[in-house]
Order: sequence, then C-alpha cells, then structure tokens
Amino acid sequence: MATAASVSNEPSTRVQWMWNSNANPFSKSQKVEWRRYSDVENMIIEKAFTADESHAMLDEYHIDFKHNLQISNNDTGKQRPVKRVMWDKDDKVLREERFLPNPVAPDLPFGGQYEKQELACNGRRCATCGECRDWYFTGDLESWKWIRSVKDWGGDNAARWFNHCLFTRFKNRDEVLRAIYYCSSWFIDILRAFFGLNTRLKSLIYKQYSFHSFNFSYKQKNEFNEICQYHIPHFINRIYALKINEHFFTYISSFDQFTQLRFLKVSRVPSPKTLTKIMEELPHLLNLTHLTIRCVITRQVFINFSLIIDTIWNLPKLRYCSLTIFSPGINRLYMPTKISSTLESLKLTGYRIPFNQIEQFMKYTPHLKYLSNVLVFLDTKINHNYVLLSLSTLISLNIGICRRCNLSMMDLLLKNLSNLQHLTIRLFDNIIDGYKWEQFIRNYLSKLKSFKIDMSYRIDRNRNIEEYMNRLLNSFQSSFWIKEHQWFMHCYIIDTTIHLHTSTCYDFCYLDQKFPLIWKSTNPNDNQQILYNNIETIDETFFDQSLPLDICLPNIRSITIQFPLSDQFWSIIPNLNHLYTLNIILFTDIYQSELQNILNQTTHLCSLHIKQDPSLRSPQLSFFKCTNSSICILDFIELNYSLDEIECLLFSRSSLANRCAACSINVQNRHCIVILMKNMPNLQTLNVRCEEEVSITENIQIIQWLNDNLSSTYLITKDSDSSDTIRIRIQ
Repeated sequence: MATAASVSNEPSTRVQWMWNSNANPFSKSQKVEWRRYSDVENMIIEKAFTADESHAMLDEYHIDFKHNLQISNNDTGKQRPVKRVMWDKDDKVLREERFLPNPVAPDLPFGGQYEKQELACNGRRCATCGECRDWYFTGDLESWKWIRSVKDWGGDNAARWFNHCLFTRFKNRDEVLRAIYYCSSWFIDILRAFFGLNTRLKSLIYKQYSFHSFNFSYKQKNEFNEICQYHIPHFINRIYALKINEHFFTYISSFDQFTQLRFLKVSRVPSPKTLTKIMEELPHLLNLTHLTIRCVITRQVFINFSLIIDTIWNLPKLRYCSLTIFSPGINRLYMPTKISSTLESLKLTGYRIPFNQIEQFMKYTPHLKYLSNVLVFLDTKINHNYVLLSLSTLISLNIGICRRCNLSMMDLLLKNLSNLQHLTIRLFDNIIDGYKWEQFIRNYLSKLKSFKIDMSYRIDRNRNIEEYMNRLLNSFQSSFWIKEHQWFMHCYIIDTTIHLHTSTCYDFCYLDQKFPLIWKSTNPNDNQQILYNNIETIDETFFDQSLPLDICLPNIRSITIQFPLSDQFWSIIPNLNHLYTLNIILFTDIYQSELQNILNQTTHLCSLHIKQDPSLRSPQLSFFKCTNSSICILDFIELNYSLDEIECLLFSRSSLANRCAACSINVQNRHCIVILMKNMPNLQTLNVRCEEEVSITENIQIIQWLNDNLSSTYLITKDSDSSDTIRIRIQ
C-alpha cells in the first residue's frame, strides 16, 4: 500500500513558526537565536493565524499575532518575540520529535520500523501503548487521498463516508482515526461525523485517544446535547480540559466523574445561582490545576464571596486561578480562611483589597508568585511601621492603587518586593515622578526586568499644566530610563488632567472621547500616530470637537455614529477593516443608503445595534434591505417600535436575519415570536420583548404557551437581567 507521504499533494513550501530563545529576548546587543515550535504547536498556531484570529492558545503560552509575541498564560510579563517563516520543501530540518511520526502526513505507518513484536493479528505492537498500529486501506488511491483530507470535510463529505461505507475498507481502522483526530480541536467534529457507526469503530475512537479537551463555549445546543448524552459518558474520566458556559449543567449535573480534569474555563456566568452551583461542584475536581471563571451580573444581588474564595483556596492541586466577577459596585476581596499550599498565580479582576490586609492575604497564599488585576485601597490612618514580610514570594505584580498614595506608603509596599521581576501598576488621581521611581527601583527592586505604569492626576486650573507636564517628562529622561532600561514614557493632557504611561503598555487603549490637548513622548522616534493607533472606540460626540489635521484612526473596533456622517469621517477613519461593533443612534429611513455604504466597507463586523429616533412615530425599517456577510448579532431592542406578524416575516426573510445567530427585538404578540423562530435559519438565541405581556403572570403564561407551540429543542426562560424580556435559546 502506498504510504500517506507518497500520495499527499504537498505544496513546494511550508510554514514554520519560531520563537526567540535568547536569555534576554528583547536585547539588541545579542545575536538572535530562533527555535522552532513542535509540529502540533506549529499546526495550532498556523490554523489560528490563517483563520485571522487575534491569538493562538497553547498549553502554557498564547501567541499574540498583533504584536508577534509569545506570552505566558500565567505571567503576562514573560514574553518572547515570534516569527513566521516559509521553508522550501527541500530544506530538511532535524525534527525535535525525531522518533515520532509526522502527525499530518507520516512517512511510515504508526507501527514504524522500530516495533518488532508481532501480535496475533500479524500486526506490529506500538512501543507506547502496546496495541496494533498497522492498517491497510483496500480501496482506490483517489478515495485514500480524500480520506487524508478529513480536516477539510464538510457535511457532504461526511455523507460520502457513510453512504459508500468507506470505513469498511480498513483492515485495522485505528490509524485512520489517529490521523483524523490527532489534534483535539478536530475531535468533537469527528465524534459527530462517526456518530451511528458500529460499536467496534466507536470503541476505537474512545479508546485510542488518551485524553480529551472540549470547548463548548460556542457550540450550538443540539451539538452540545449530542456530545454530552452519547459520547462524554464513555471517557468522562479521561477529559483533562473543559471550556464551558452557563448551559453546561443543563446536561451534566455534576463534576464528580471528571476525575482527571486539570483545566476548567467557565465563561458568561449570568447569575449568582449558576456561580454558586459551580462553587458547589469544584470540590469534586481534585486534580484541577488551572481555573478560569468569568461572571457578569448586572443586577444588585447578594454574592457569597466568602464561599467563592474558600472553595478555590481549598482545591488541593490548583496552581493558576483567574476570577473575574463584574457586578454593581466593586467587590471586596474576602480573606481566605484556608491556606492554599499550591496556588502560584492569581488574577482577580473586579476585586479590591485594603492595604492593611495584604499581609494576611499572602499568609494564606504562601507560594503565590503572580498576582494581577487587584485594586488596592489605601488607608491614610495606617501605621507606617507596618511590615509586609510575606510579599517576598512575588515575582510578578499587576495592581491598581485607589485614593491618594503618599510616598511613604509606596515605599512600604515596594521595599518588601525584593524578588519582583515584573511590575505593572496603575495610580488613580496620583502621579509619582521619574526621580522617585528610579530611587524605588534602585533601592528595592534590583531584579526588576519589566516595568509598566499608568498614572493620572487632575491639576489645579491656576497652575500651568504644560509646564508641569514638561517637568514630569524631564524626570523620566535620565540614563536610567533612556539607556539602561529603555523605558520610555508617553504623556498627554485632557482638560486639566494629565495622563502618563510607559510606552511598553502596548495593551493601552485610549478610551476618553475627548482628544488630548497635548501629547509628548520621551522617545524621540515616537510620534502622535502611536496615540491614534491605540484609539479603538469612539462615540457620536467624537467629531464635535476640534481635531488635528493629520489624525488617522486605522484600528477602530467599536463605533457609535449618528447620521448624517461628519464631513471628516472618511478622512479620519480611512478603513473599517477592524470594526467589530457598530451602533447607530437616531436612525431614520432616509439614511438607509449611508448605512449600507458603511456595511460595505466592513470585513469583520459582528454586531449591529440600531436605535430609532424616538420623536418619529412611524416605523423606520428600511435597514431590513441592508446586506452584510459577517454580522451575526442584531440588537433592535431600542427601536421604539414593535414589529407585527407581517413585519416579522419580512425581517426573517432578509439578508441580515438569514445570517443572524443572536437577535434582540420588540414584537407585538406571541405569534410573532414563533414566526421569527421558524424562519431565521441560523438563529441560536432570541431576546424578545412582547407588547402582549403586561405583567409577570402574563409573562409566565406566554412562556408556557411558547413551550406548547414550539419544539422541545427550544429552551425558553425569563431573562435574568430584564423582567420584561423573554430569552429563547435553540437547542
């Protein structure tokens, strides 16, 4: 039989991703040494890159394509440059996994020349698992080439596989399965493609793949249901990574059988009830090492933060935790009552901790090395002899300091961080000049490798703000800043507030809608276009101010506009290639062509939100005629108008509705809801306000009526964030 390599149709060049392996990857004095990623890593990175994704996720790192950086998942200060190179097919390079087959197109069967021991089936035994790795395809060469392209299969190809019974052409079938699902990102698709086959073939799939990783965050509910009901029970104790959302517990009631789970990421947690459920289930995960939870709660409700903290601190093997909880107000970080002997990295977004409790917090987390996104509140009554002995374990710190911070308090904090290598700090309404920062770093932070700071301060109107700005920038221009570390500063003024941050804060995003009066940098090679490149969001007031003649905003991702557009719009925003969210306010029918013109300029637009002019009583629905190939989220809840049954039918047959996956809209009655559900082919979630509903009782009645008149594959609930909205999710 011909090997896969002999029949594959490879291009003359291939892509290789590489990373800078120097001890100091950003040194300009050393010769750069580049190392290759493994084949599997290279495949994952290239797949994300060609899909135009912003980053690629690896086990310990992620690749930021925008800045060509490899960044640690546990410590964002650990970064290395990466590059993408093209190799000639004939350029032979020594494989790092030299004794492993190429996972994409192996030169030898998985049995390989090194496996000598024969089995009863006359095949050769794999040195790794002891099972047969020989196979023979008895069909034609064309069919074999097609099978090898399994990663590109669509629905028609899967039908061909079944209809022609090609799986019967393999004497031993396990290698083709290996080739198909070598990368876990393909595994869910393969489970679904092979669904319904004979028990032997399914058992091979379940048995041969040692550990499984599943991302359910964006799966449609019918797919989610199929995998949870028919597949996961067969290997639930071999799943090592899960990425889920709030609907997971609809199908899997408990974590108690996920005995090998090590990585868990839960996104879009909508309520304290779901959050509490997760906390109750976490103690089952005795092998969990990485935990990420993102929760957004829009209402003022009770959240048991003490339960959350103690549950996490009590997990016996947890090393990394990222906990993001957004709720009204800022959440106080409750002190743990249990000591975690394993936690090394914590990212606690949305929490605040009093300065005088840092010592206690660290005593319950004695091995903590990375702490980020915590807000520290200073108490002006604190004893200045207060000692923070337990901070010496930290090597990376990312914090924000609220309230005025006097120098003695900053001195108290920094002098106990002797092992710190990476510092990111935000000062709100407070600025410390470069002379004092240099003194702090020289005296206390001798191991510091990266330093990022963001400060702002409101100046008295009677003071000369530009003169103050110049003095401040001069303090950051000594040889310590410019030559020794090359830590440059950017400074700008808005009204009477001065803002200053390190240029290395490449993730800095200019959010203020007012344009700065003055912008300066300590790097002579910088210009104001750096500021322009970091403006990603503007609203309808942006063009009302006086703007520089040379301003150009090439990276706008979110924009709110009002028609007619400003005369400066297209000269200032030359393209909308990065636009992700478009909000239109005070829309009327006469601007339909202008809206379509904007949509024509976008290539990655995902979300469209239209708000109607409330002074107009007649419906303004001309946007139904608009077209766009990328929009998948439509928000018309602020149209100030409810669609009747005929209008719902017209909308459901429009180009925008045809591609829509999530829609928010107002309708006149329950029959309108049914029309939308049955005629929007790609709809997954519908948030709808029904005029017919005037009370909580009638809301419940409508939900019951919808359950009776729609398929059981629909999950219909009252929206937890809005009492007058019904939420329908397609299963």
